[in-house]
Amino acid sequence: MVVLEINYTSKCMERLANMPGFKSRLPVDSAIEPLYYDMGFLVETEDGRLLARAVVYDNPYHKENDKNYLCIGYFLCANDVLVAKTLIAYIQQYYKEKSFEGFVGPMNGSTWNTYRWVTEGKAPAFFLEPQHESHYPSHFKSMGFSIAWEYFSAIDQDVQNKYEGPNPLDEHMAALGISIRRLDKSRWSETLAAIGQLSLDSFKENVFYSPISLDEFMTKMDPLKDIIEEDFFLVAMKGGEIIAYLFAVRDLLSPDKNQLIVKTVARDRNLEIKGIASFLCFEIVRIAKQKGIHSIIHALMFDGNVSRFLSRKFSLMTYRKYGLYFLKKAIV
Repeated sequence: MVVLEINYTSKCMERLANMPGFKSRLPVDSAIEPLYYDMGFLVETEDGRLLARAVVYDNPYHKENDKNYLCIGYFLCANDVLVAKTLIAYIQQYYKEKSFEGFVGPMNGSTWNTYRWVTEGKAPAFFLEPQHESHYPSHFKSMGFSIAWEYFSAIDQDVQNKYEGPNPLDEHMAALGISIRRLDKSRWSETLAAIGQLSLDSFKENVFYSPISLDEFMTKMDPLKDIIEEDFFLVAMKGGEIIAYLFAVRDLLSPDKNQLIVKTVARDRNLEIKGIASFLCFEIVRIAKQKGIHSIIHALMFDGNVSRFLSRKFSLMTYRKYGLYFLKKAIV
């Protein structure tokens, strides 16, 4: 086996992105993120057959407890442990002189792109969930990685038997001057700009958060415009300003399309308003019931106190678990 180093400006970049001839049951992600790209690596046979790919990012915002991390993304690998070990051994050797704590992965440059792998749960995959070959987590373990940060998705399978009548928090929130408005797509850009700034501020405390511009946020959201239904995009208003939002879409991978995915719930962290997330979650259940939705998945939540509290409050059951892995830098 041979390992190749691929600069972002290299003539081999197209080969890294498209992986011609690589056997995979899933489409190859060819849109390689350029921001913070440090080096790409390909493993191939002596006759040029591609076996594996990884891209290492040196994102300056990837710090945790004052320690710097590199992240490994766009990982592809044949179902062969020796190939995986060859790849990581080469990467460790390549970065042996660099000062950093270790590698985090899988992460395609930042948490604004695809990251995490399924670690537990045999339930069907859902729309917007990370997709990967089933052998990748075991490959990471064979490479020396261990799960350092955990996430989960939880499901409400009893939507049609819940919450008759109005939102139970309507009166409380009305007394605070807060109401819920559904998305008006004719004001898409205006709404996106408002929730974009709110999101950038709200996510600052997330693990490995890195800032992006408002224009970049809007560019990432624009492709979803056609699949977002106005009834499933809720904004909480106070004094004419958006102070929180909930973004959900139908699960396009479910057979009847009557499963809903709650992708994001975010709020203005400068306002101490207890229950705003619950207010939005109660409302999406109420609307979903009216629309014939039979189940709701709250997707890809960090496994912490707040998300677990919401799971208990809404009687959710864990659907799948995910991991973000860590590998300590090799000692020189």
